[in-house]
Amino acid sequence: MQDYVANRWIKIGLVLIVVGWGPLIAIIALASIGLWPDPNPNPIGPGLLFFVTFWPAVICVGIGAAQVARRRKQASIEPSTQRVEASSAQEIDWIGNPVVRIAVGMVAIILLVKGATSLPHGGGRGAAAALVLGVAAIYWAVMGRLPTWLRR
Repeated sequence: MQDYVANRWIKIGLVLIVVGWGPLIAIIALASIGLWPDPNPNPIGPGLLFFVTFWPAVICVGIGAAQVARRRKQASIEPSTQRVEASSAQEIDWIGNPVVRIAVGMVAIILLVKGATSLPHGGGRGAAAALVLGVAAIYWAVMGRLPTWLRR
């Protein structure tokens, strides 16, 4: 995971995500929970900022992830050009990938907002399930493992 955080391309991509996507996602989230003055906003400026920064951020994170994967692959090959057998921890290395954890965190926030807004309006089991899955996904994104109550 430190390899990903140390990569310059991933840092640039994450800055683009926070600066370019953050205002629009914040406005959408605040409007959906009722804290934005306009219940049905049309944020043109943040929308254009999102539009301009979406693909550059995705490309930067993709280039950085490819560089880290290539470096790990080169480090795992012995000098005799034979592959070193991957351990079980290396086979499931995507779990610790910060890009995956950030994506899960963003999906978790969306689930929490959708569940919280539809529960008072009679969302029923769907809203409750969205809240539970959102909490579990936030926990996994922060801690890197599932909560014990979800592993049953």
